[in-house]
Amino acid sequence: MQSVAQIIDSIRDVTGAKYNSDIEELLNIKPGGLANLKKKDNRKGLFRYLSTFCTLRGYDAGWFMTGGEGQLVVESQKWFLDPLRGGLVQDRLMKLEMWEEDFDYLAANLDMEIEKGEEYLKISRSDLDSYSNKKGIRLDWLLTGEGEKNLKRKLKLENSNLNLSTGTSPRWRTTSEEANRNRRILLAIKNNYKGSDLEDLAERGLLSLQVNKKPQWMNILADFWLEVGGDSVIIDAKVLEVLFPKNFKSPVTAVWQTSHDPDKPAPIKDTKAHNRHISHMPDAVDEDSVKDELFASMKRELELLRKDNKRLESELEEFKEIGEKDL
Repeated sequence: MQSVAQIIDSIRDVTGAKYNSDIEELLNIKPGGLANLKKKDNRKGLFRYLSTFCTLRGYDAGWFMTGGEGQLVVESQKWFLDPLRGGLVQDRLMKLEMWEEDFDYLAANLDMEIEKGEEYLKISRSDLDSYSNKKGIRLDWLLTGEGEKNLKRKLKLENSNLNLSTGTSPRWRTTSEEANRNRRILLAIKNNYKGSDLEDLAERGLLSLQVNKKPQWMNILADFWLEVGGDSVIIDAKVLEVLFPKNFKSPVTAVWQTSHDPDKPAPIKDTKAHNRHISHMPDAVDEDSVKDELFASMKRELELLRKDNKRLESELEEFKEIGEKDL
């Protein structure tokens, strides 16, 4: 499960929103509310706004919460159904564009994808979303006719013309496909090499993806795995172990390897010190202690990332204030 800051980054990737104020506008959050949700890491509070945001656009809220697991666009929700006769969305679009001819021509003029059924007209939610952002109106008003009509400010969106329903957004495809690829490969390694050191390394890799979904070391491992066809062949475990970061091997694991491998005896520089402390060396690896150590390390890294995020957020607000004063 992602933190609030990570969920907001996923929203940035999908929408192209540049500033926090743009995301607040898209999610209908009061000004300054996003910073408060970040500060408290209030995922429950954010989900209340995120669920409405996703329902209107046909997105899966779980995709944002988990960091790209599954599909972003819910196939059954990619179309908005408007009655062929007396459709209110069609009527609102025609009034906004001051159009008096058939809606089919208006849709073609707006480059809006539609499909006609027996009773309903299917209109692409993605195209309706793009239109509302460009027009400066709220998508929920366009679809329901309720609430405020106009956005409070003009949105500054990057790549706002991307068709996310077909997955042509470079940022979206990179975020979801690469993250899913990394997770899939590590899960395969963990299942294929159960009971070995490689299983522990894969588990640590999966935990590290919670901090960084696209680490550099994973690209090298993934390229090798796909090139040799790791899904269909058994690769030598020692070859794969070399591709994992060296810091994944904890001190506890290192002690166990040297004390149980007759070919690699532990070098003893101080015999007296060795004899004095030999009784404290573990006879076997305590897997729980290894996991606890890893979790503690991951928590420290997450805390450092949170501090960096807070610092960057504060600097961004200062720059915005300076920019507004200059304007």
